[in-house]
Amino acid sequence: MYRTLRAIALIAIPCLMTSCEKVLTIKPDAAPTQPVVEAIITNHAGEALVVVSNTRTFEQTNDFEGISGAVVSITDDEGNITMFGETSTGYFESPMLQGIPGHTYTLSVSVNGQEFTAVSTMPSEVEPDSLFARIDNTFGEERRLVNIVFQDPATEKNQYRFVQYRNGERIDDIFTRNDERTNGNKITLPLRYMAGDEEQLQVGDNVTVDMQCISAEMYKYLYGLSTNTPGGVQSATPANPETNMRGGALGYFSAHTSTKKSLTIN
Repeated sequence: MYRTLRAIALIAIPCLMTSCEKVLTIKPDAAPTQPVVEAIITNHAGEALVVVSNTRTFEQTNDFEGISGAVVSITDDEGNITMFGETSTGYFESPMLQGIPGHTYTLSVSVNGQEFTAVSTMPSEVEPDSLFARIDNTFGEERRLVNIVFQDPATEKNQYRFVQYRNGERIDDIFTRNDERTNGNKITLPLRYMAGDEEQLQVGDNVTVDMQCISAEMYKYLYGLSTNTPGGVQSATPANPETNMRGGALGYFSAHTSTKKSLTIN
């Protein structure tokens, strides 16, 4: 991470009854950019996507810097290779590719003389039973929360990710859960999120929740990402989250199931 640190020293001089202030600016060391690969394949055709980009330094804008011209493919555990086409700068898609739960997929990305690979096995699908919204004041502040209800299978370990959309716009908070303490239980999970007053869920809002069954590796990646989120309840010293990507790139490859359910808040 690239940070500009400012230290302000206040020196009191009692005999003069005055004070002085000095601002110190420490310029971070320059570092080369790194490639970032973000890739998914789901159990639905048309959702396979690979995004290839470069990291940005602290002093640069956060504008997306896609890398064009990569050779991208996914190979299944039967040896079938699917090539991806570039649909826009840094975005690579395969409209017909559809993953199957229980199968293992290998990602290959070749770009600028470098090759990055990752392996991911798609877990079994667990579907949500229902969604409902209610007022929650767990932290002393009333807000509407969407709750998702589902049955966790007792026969295997499961990891989940929930992606929430409000009126078609994605809520960026990371919602994850594993069944370490709830294996085989019927689970009712409130999707708590960090938001200002203008972003609170309101009566009439349409909310869609994408319930994803993810691999243990992807769960670790997202957990590491959430602990590095400034202001998050689990914020820690910033570090790159553990990834299944090999070859020097940041990012991840996730083979996961996806089931969407919607409701209108009333």
